[in-house]
Amino acid sequence: MIYSAILDAGVLLPGYLRNTLLHVAAEGSYRPLWSRRIWAEAVRDAGHASPGVDLDSLQQSAESVQRDFCDAMVSHWEHLESAMTNHPRYRHVLAAAIVGRANGIVTDTLSGFPASSLQPLNIDLHSPDEFLLERLGHAPALVLAALYMQAAKTGKDGRVKLSVDDILDRLEPKVPNFTRQAADRLQVWNAG
Repeated sequence: MIYSAILDAGVLLPGYLRNTLLHVAAEGSYRPLWSRRIWAEAVRDAGHASPGVDLDSLQQSAESVQRDFCDAMVSHWEHLESAMTNHPRYRHVLAAAIVGRANGIVTDTLSGFPASSLQPLNIDLHSPDEFLLERLGHAPALVLAALYMQAAKTGKDGRVKLSVDDILDRLEPKVPNFTRQAADRLQVWNAG
């Protein structure tokens, strides 16, 4: 059975990180999950972080991703939210993980999910760096193919064409261990 993971708002709208996570999912390394509330938070938080950002464009991007991964939407989790024992701000994420039967949660806010709230539910907690490293270790060819696919999709609509190395450079601040390991594996792959 394929590993499934809830992607929290904090990992959905740093563009390169989100795109990498979704390309890795599209290659079949795991199944992404989310809720409408998680996406609403991601768009809202991105608007607060970058006041000049076009919220309509962000919303369209979110809707496009949701269409591309139409089986990722988790609904009907609301009745569980108040019973969750993790940080109140992130209870909706844990409730969605339960309803979606997620194996894990990928978040940049690890403190919102203490082990005591996850262990009884058998749900893993991952930083984006840890998660991508695990995916790379589990299915290196799929993850490296995802990076190449991500690079291949750049350069459209007058945007700059990026190489895999360029993408890794942009990912490095958020997922430094993954970028180092991926770069090492790419060198071996390209040499072979």
